[in-house]
Amino acid sequence: MIRADEYLPPRPGRELLTRLRVIDALEAATVRGWTFVSAPAGFGKTVAVAQWLGRWRNRFAWATLDEYDDNEGRFARKFLGALSFAQKANRKLALAAERTRAPFLEYLLDTLSLLLDNDKRYALVLDDVHCLTSQSVLKALPMIQRRLPPGFSVILMGRGGVPDALVDLALKGDMPVIGPDVLAMDEAEVRALLSRTGAEPSLAHGLLERTGGWPIAVGALLMGDAARSEDLRGRELLWRWLDLHVWPGWSDERREFLTLASLPQTLTPRICERLTEREDGAELLEALGLPLISRLGDGHWRLHDLFRGWLRGKLEERLGPEGIRELQGRLAGALFEGGDYYGAAAGYVQAGDVRGLAACCAAFRRIAPYTSVEDRIAFFKRYVLTRTGQDRGHPEDRSRRDGPVRPDPVLGRGREGLSAHAGRAVGPGAGPRHAAGRRRAAVHGLPPLLRAEHEGVPR
Repeated sequence: MIRADEYLPPRPGRELLTRLRVIDALEAATVRGWTFVSAPAGFGKTVAVAQWLGRWRNRFAWATLDEYDDNEGRFARKFLGALSFAQKANRKLALAAERTRAPFLEYLLDTLSLLLDNDKRYALVLDDVHCLTSQSVLKALPMIQRRLPPGFSVILMGRGGVPDALVDLALKGDMPVIGPDVLAMDEAEVRALLSRTGAEPSLAHGLLERTGGWPIAVGALLMGDAARSEDLRGRELLWRWLDLHVWPGWSDERREFLTLASLPQTLTPRICERLTEREDGAELLEALGLPLISRLGDGHWRLHDLFRGWLRGKLEERLGPEGIRELQGRLAGALFEGGDYYGAAAGYVQAGDVRGLAACCAAFRRIAPYTSVEDRIAFFKRYVLTRTGQDRGHPEDRSRRDGPVRPDPVLGRGREGLSAHAGRAVGPGAGPRHAAGRRRAAVHGLPPLLRAEHEGVPR
């Protein structure tokens, strides 16, 4: 069953400047079908594309990808769910999306034939495409592009360059690329933004020179004193500015709330209550009105990655490793209650909670019929057994480097060694070649706690 808010776009705040110039560029590019929007964090990709979707009626879908979608099963399910959300009247497609099964990519490609080929236009946005590293998934994208009806406009957004699998489309002109040169603010936009915030428009030229038109830096300056002279073209300089001119102006209540709320990537009222022990988390988020926070659908918020990275540094300074582990346990509990067993499992590992991880293992048998045993094992190998205990955000947003491998308090051995142990059973050339044999070999390679979840798998 597709949740009503799962494929809704973020809601740009009314106080944000409408990027008409960028919207027009997107409109011209999407006429060709597929468009790739590529820029580093903080260039306003999400805001601009969400504003562009405002011109569409109700025939659109927004799918935000994360590291857990980097496998065939979860990607196929999310992509078909997004198409079904866009074509709401297509009941056959909705039923097929709910029944996504292996072989997943073949199923996805076959299901595209159920799309209504009418004279209506539809828009599909895949956000955070840089999270996709699976070559099988990336190579499927050009095949999807060829099979989609001409009425579909697809925008792929990411922080990296065009994936190799899509280079041919870009070179042939079948997929225009919109980069930082288009997304950066120009002087007219900075002037309009200054006017709307009550600042002096004459500051626009100097502000543009100091930020290079980097939207998040412009927003940071407007949170403090736009007349200051620091250059904010780099992440570390942005964080220094926030330290000097934003943090001192916050109340203790706001500092504590935002610092604790920086742990997860996405915030909900339940998560806010668990992390901050406040029942008014949703109201506090609504009241913030910051340029560095966005609302995703109903009851979901997201701190901008750069802003969140700065707050995570404050959190680590305040709580230390043990405090972070305790907070991870609270977050994992909230994720478990919300049905996000993948995120909860990773959180329980970071918190050192054996019982919580065992509960997630048991839950995997009752959920997600589209997820095969092999996919679940692959998830545990990649995101649980190899977990470093640090935030696995995009590399350019990590506030510190990975530390040395240490014994895992939950699984009882070094993560690196444990991953290699599990990998020996499922690596290239290992185990029987037929499907049942591979399944038995993969399950045998897991540690006892995880192997128990898969006992009784049909042989």
